[in-house]
Amino acid sequence: MEIQKSTLEGDGRLKIQEAALCHSRFDGRPVRISCPQCKKEGKPSQSPLYSINKPGHFVTYRRSTCKGCGGRYGFTPLDPDIPWCGSSPATLQSTATANHFGEGPIHRVLKTPTMLTPQEKRPVELVCLQCHDEGEADERAYTDIDENPRWTLGNNRPLYFEC
Repeated sequence: MEIQKSTLEGDGRLKIQEAALCHSRFDGRPVRISCPQCKKEGKPSQSPLYSINKPGHFVTYRRSTCKGCGGRYGFTPLDPDIPWCGSSPATLQSTATANHFGEGPIHRVLKTPTMLTPQEKRPVELVCLQCHDEGEADERAYTDIDENPRWTLGNNRPLYFEC
């Protein structure tokens, strides 16, 4: 841990305060990144950083000028299944998840498809509760099968989310 810390502090990518809240995989695998505004792919991040308090979250630690739109942004992972967060001290200190794979506030509490357990990946059968409670759950009742179920974050009791 000390070797990682001294490496992160010594390369100048982050201030000492932020470097203590990040880690690097040190495996040499780059992460393909894109402009968050126009989605144009940029130069891959050769030494990606990840948040310690948000496991698996890529840290957008550097602003780059986009060749597509000309804006200056912290480029985000091209793969929508890689969660990411900013590099401000407040963001890195927070343990709240920062998923950006969907739209709207509800998606911040949903697991990304890569985080699902084998049990959660199985199709979910949906039945109308009103028909079921009245004893009328037969072929006339509303039934459906969700082939791509979504689940809330949490290890103890994730909840099914009907989209």
